[in-house]
Amino acid sequence: MKNSIVSLFLLLSFSSQARLLDKITAIINDRVITNSEIKRIKKTISARKEISGFIYNQKSYTENDIIKLIWRSFIIRDKLTNLGYVISDDSVESRIQMTEKKLGLRRDDLLDFLAAKNITFNEYFELMRQSMEYNIFTSKIIHPLIAITDQEIKNTFYREFKDKNTLSFNYHLVDYYIDSSKIDNPNEYREKIKNFIVSGILEEKFKTVEANDLGKTKEDDLSPLIRQSLKNVDEGDFTKPVRIGNYTHLFFIKKKDLTESAMYLKSKPYIKQKIFSKKADSVSKSWFQRELTNYYAKKM
Repeated sequence: MKNSIVSLFLLLSFSSQARLLDKITAIINDRVITNSEIKRIKKTISARKEISGFIYNQKSYTENDIIKLIWRSFIIRDKLTNLGYVISDDSVESRIQMTEKKLGLRRDDLLDFLAAKNITFNEYFELMRQSMEYNIFTSKIIHPLIAITDQEIKNTFYREFKDKNTLSFNYHLVDYYIDSSKIDNPNEYREKIKNFIVSGILEEKFKTVEANDLGKTKEDDLSPLIRQSLKNVDEGDFTKPVRIGNYTHLFFIKKKDLTESAMYLKSKPYIKQKIFSKKADSVSKSWFQRELTNYYAKKM
């Protein structure tokens, strides 16, 4: 009896010490997240960024951030399993072998690399599995939730390359012109015509103004003077007054479309991916917030 009490005491002591050495930090369903696991991930975060940069994409990580990462990994795996996507050990090994072949590495070279990064092969193996799961998750679950229009791509391209001379536009212009001798102040003329478009009221001295719908016009077909006036003017606005011969012209931009130049077509896939990544980040956060309510997740 005495031996049994001693044994029980030792067992409780060892269990208590184990809990103290490696306390539970969080859980999600039956997945236990320990303090040592959090510390290990934090210690190897730079290597993890290098191996799985699209998963570990923050500059720094708190304990709370790491817990959320583990929760997300759990939810992704659970959702993919329900959809019939299970990444087996053989699939991971095959991917690693492909990576080795692509980089011209032997397994010993890979192990040396991992050792230098303070990452074990088992950790690397699981990182590869998570990366494969994340790619499937993005393509099968997140991608269908994101729509990207050609106009979004063009607007982004214009913002990023607005200082480049290679940009070219197609316009739909309306030309409002008047004999320059009829006006004293071209800027006043511009304001009066802008007001006329809204109110339909035009002062007597501007009654001789003429309007000519130029229709759809390529930028390259316009004179340098007109092209310069259109620069940095948005759709739905007027250019500054332009003096051409004896007449002062105002050009109203009904439509302004970026032409699909060689530079645009070359940049389009990159820009589309950039927009997708930005949207995917936002959509993923919202998706995980909703899905987390379907799981028992708790921080200790």
